Amino acid sequence: MELLEEVLQFIKEMDAETDFEGNETYLHRRVREAIEAEAKDEKDFDQIRRRHNLVLRLRTLAAMACGLKVALPTLPVEKWLDGTIADATKDVYFAEYDLSALLQFIADVGVSYED
Repeated sequence: MELLEEVLQFIKEMDAETDFEGNETYLHRRVREAIEAEAKDEKDFDQIRRRHNLVLRLRTLAAMACGLKVALPTLPVEKWLDGTIADATKDVYFAEYDLSALLQFIADVGVSYED
């Protein structure tokens, strides 16, 4: 990225950004487009790298949680997040689930692009 930015700066200093008609020069436009494309690819790669790191951490936690149970509401997950559980007027039932399997499921299905 730095090299492309240096080239763009050189074009500005030596060749100018615009031609005699005031239009952006071809070379200036192409280098600018390359910088923008590289920045987009870098952003996409950063998201993939973060997802990968999360998956690795979740899988490590899943291995560490082997044999542990967790009590979770029997309601659909949407209801967990909308405040239904906090509503004292509604009966919410809980069931025990294997924490290791839950974390592995989240890693494999909920976060990972690769699986």
